Amino acid sequence: MTTGKQPLTVPPPVHEVPGWRTVFTLPRTAQGWVAVLLGIVAAGLYASAWALLATGQHREASFFTHPLLATTMVAANAASLVAGATAAAAIMAKRERSLAVILIVALAIATVVFLGGALAVR
Repeated sequence: MTTGKQPLTVPPPVHEVPGWRTVFTLPRTAQGWVAVLLGIVAAGLYASAWALLATGQHREASFFTHPLLATTMVAANAASLVAGATAAAAIMAKRERSLAVILIVALAIATVVFLGGALAVR
């Protein structure tokens, strides 16, 4: 005879996605995507500055001697720093764990180190 009660069933455990899988994915947040796009802009500007150096713009020149090279480098450094700040905010506030966002933070750290070295030489 049945009493009308169903046996108690336990739902299967919900497993979180392993950490390495969250690293090797695309960004999941809007801040992460903005950081990646700004990083791509910074990389493009750095490539443009490198091309300007290859065409004869000299590194020893002052800021006003070659304004195209100077503004390209300033824009690249600014884009890199803003991308790094946005990526750091995405990592801390939104729990973003994408490798692309982590690499943007590394790019911003490298920019700070190289800017500090360039300013210390002067």
